[in-house]
Amino acid sequence: MPSCNLCGRTQNAKSKENKITFHRCPKCPDIHEKWIEFSRRYDEHRSIIVNEKSVVCSAHFAADSFNVYIKNTMLKSTAIPSLIIQRVRFAKLDYPEKTTNLHSEEKQKVDDMEDIGCSSSITSNFPKLLEPEIDGVELKNISNNKLPTKTNREFLKDNNLINEDTSTLLLDNFGENEHLISRLAKKNARITPTKKYCPELRRFAISLHFRSVSAYNFVRKEFNTILPHPRTLGKWYSNINCEPGFTTEALNTLALKCRNTLKPVYCALVIDEMAVRQHVERDGTNYHGYVNVGESICNETMEKAKEALVFLVVALNEAWKIPVGCFLINHINSSQKSELVSHCIDVLTKTGVTIVSLTFDGCPTNINMVKILGCGLDADNFNTSFKVDGVANTISIIPDPAHMVKLIRNAFGEKRQFIDMDGGVIDFEYINKLLILQEDEGCHLANKLKKQHVFYSRQKMKVKLATQLLSRSVSETLTFCRDKLELPAFKDSGPTIKCIKYFNDAFDILNSRSINQYGKSKAVCKKNIIEIKEFYEEFSNYIKKLKLVENKNGQITHVLILKSARKNDFLGFLICFESLNSLYNNYLMPDLIDYICFYKLSQDHIELFFGTIRSHGGHNDNPTARQFRSAYCKLLINAKIKDGSLGNCIPLDEIDILNCSSATNAIKDPVDIINESNAILYKDIILQPQTHHIKDHDYIIVSDQNITMCNYIKEVVVYISGFICHRLSSKIKCDICCNALFGDKKDFMTSLINVRDKGGLSYPSDDVILIALQTEKFMKSYSSDTKPLNKMLIVTKTLSYFCNNRVFDSIYNHNSDNGPFSNHVILLMKSIINSYFDIKTHYSCRKQNETDSMRTWYNKMTLFRGQ
Repeated sequence: MPSCNLCGRTQNAKSKENKITFHRCPKCPDIHEKWIEFSRRYDEHRSIIVNEKSVVCSAHFAADSFNVYIKNTMLKSTAIPSLIIQRVRFAKLDYPEKTTNLHSEEKQKVDDMEDIGCSSSITSNFPKLLEPEIDGVELKNISNNKLPTKTNREFLKDNNLINEDTSTLLLDNFGENEHLISRLAKKNARITPTKKYCPELRRFAISLHFRSVSAYNFVRKEFNTILPHPRTLGKWYSNINCEPGFTTEALNTLALKCRNTLKPVYCALVIDEMAVRQHVERDGTNYHGYVNVGESICNETMEKAKEALVFLVVALNEAWKIPVGCFLINHINSSQKSELVSHCIDVLTKTGVTIVSLTFDGCPTNINMVKILGCGLDADNFNTSFKVDGVANTISIIPDPAHMVKLIRNAFGEKRQFIDMDGGVIDFEYINKLLILQEDEGCHLANKLKKQHVFYSRQKMKVKLATQLLSRSVSETLTFCRDKLELPAFKDSGPTIKCIKYFNDAFDILNSRSINQYGKSKAVCKKNIIEIKEFYEEFSNYIKKLKLVENKNGQITHVLILKSARKNDFLGFLICFESLNSLYNNYLMPDLIDYICFYKLSQDHIELFFGTIRSHGGHNDNPTARQFRSAYCKLLINAKIKDGSLGNCIPLDEIDILNCSSATNAIKDPVDIINESNAILYKDIILQPQTHHIKDHDYIIVSDQNITMCNYIKEVVVYISGFICHRLSSKIKCDICCNALFGDKKDFMTSLINVRDKGGLSYPSDDVILIALQTEKFMKSYSSDTKPLNKMLIVTKTLSYFCNNRVFDSIYNHNSDNGPFSNHVILLMKSIINSYFDIKTHYSCRKQNETDSMRTWYNKMTLFRGQ
């Protein structure tokens, strides 16, 4: 559709509604020269030139320049444009246009320019494009047509273009998105923005694309494509190596952080597992979904991964966190996990950070892991720290307090009764009675106790349900019902109230988040360490004498809780307090750290990180290994993702992810090498006609006589070969190589490819079919039920075979002077082998995943219940 060469107006529904017509430049030399003169004077900064094919809209002509007829309007042959249109081009909103007559008086032009907000110092006789105004904000015109490099409120204020009130208004409305607004303004003014994206805009683009690809495409389209193209984001992601193992980019980022920080960096190491879907995929280069603990070749086993083990580092004296490694596992044992932890601490120490603690949950594997590392968990003789060879400082262990409080709540709810040191009965029935009282009366006594707190079996992982049940508000409500209301049902609830208060205070200490808090919630420092030690001594004595009521064969017995099967639930709190005392002696007493917020030593940070991964692309609570890797990679590259509140815990502090920078590390594809060397090919090589020795496609391969190739397999291989030729021909720019891929349709009259052809299939040459058949034979020869195929092995074996069985004789001398790394024949063979291998492995992975998912079945049954 035509558009005006002067004002940029386009022929669309809006222009038709306003009865605007478009006219080409006349062929008369005199009139044409006057049109050109007007275009030069229209806007001298833009250098608009009108030629024979240029179009000018009717808005630039006076009313007497037209011949009006009944059905149409014609421009007079002698008409010359004289009106200057000042309008906002490409705007989403309608802004008023201003028309100025070129032949009017100079004073009138100056008055008009002052009316539209132009500067009084006129450097040109003609006004520039009208800029949109913000309601209540008066912007003076900037003399230079190009937007300044410093496009923010400081620039406008420093140049006296806006006053203090306007500066404040701009900061309040556009302070966080000034780069986005600036880039949009440049694009709307037809000023080419810089190709390099600023970190703020880059972070915004990656974060939005992380949440939803559809939303990103919509915003990019609505904002005049000021955001980078999704392919650009893909290039940023591809430069980060996020394969299972310790992430090199993250370690380099930590080393850079330590070199640029004046004070030492003290960190806590947090480990945890996240469930992933058992799903095998291949992306053309690597397998995704198998167990992978970071080897350089990840095809040692066919066992599918069930979990992703992640190592996360949280800074104690700063506010950031960063994942440093992930491993795809299937129930790793405690010995293997201890080796990974030792290696992780070693590589982190080499970056310059000091690891002071190791945080984990209370599963038996982790308990055995710390024992292997050298810790002693006997309640009478605690040793809650260990050393790693090559690391000077000791590392304290922290069983996650949030997990411990959930385990204690579970033990309390299942066993129903405990016996304290004075023989008092701690009974869960008082919690039930309080719930019934509040539900019957229809109001709550200043606590959050509801049905889901008492009947928690379907929500055992919710931390807040456990902490709100064992909270001070519940204990004070029980006390109020017993003492003030004097309800008989709560007469003997004293031991229960005391137990709840103990665990509430203990969790407050181990969940401290700020030095400005008061009481038990204050961060650990020199001012409150004595109070904490006194509480721990009392709390430890209380736990050690706590007894469990057990019913064995109808006989009720009282067993010390630290000698029972539920001892780990209560030992976790004691271990945390022992480690707190050790951290105080090692770091607070020597004034290495001013205070310790124990919340930074919890597993909440890694749980929130897992919640962010599950939010990738909307919400996916069961990602595959490949989806996990993708989200993990994106979070390392400037993604500003807010932690959600849909997981097992809620964010209580702003701990951002320390981002990594991308670095180019690409391996070239054989097709790319062919295209790069295509410019220096020999132009005099003539493609020789092929001599078909093998008729009816009875292909003979003599490498391995134990594997037979039936006609069925041969026909399928021929069909796949045709697809390979079609795909490579669209990528390879060398005409000689492309011609060598295709054969004659007359040789395939009885083949499957001819039966399936409806006019668009490609027919491969004999050489392509021979390479595909040999690749198929080697893939069958080296296939195994215990490990996936190694692509490098198949490519090497197939190329070795054709060293003595030459193919592509017709182009054998083509590009033959180059070495093996740039020889087109060898590269063409590698491209065919790679393509065939990728197609077959993709089919094999899909076949492995053809299992009915109980998760999907239950999900559909729930969603479509009653239909």
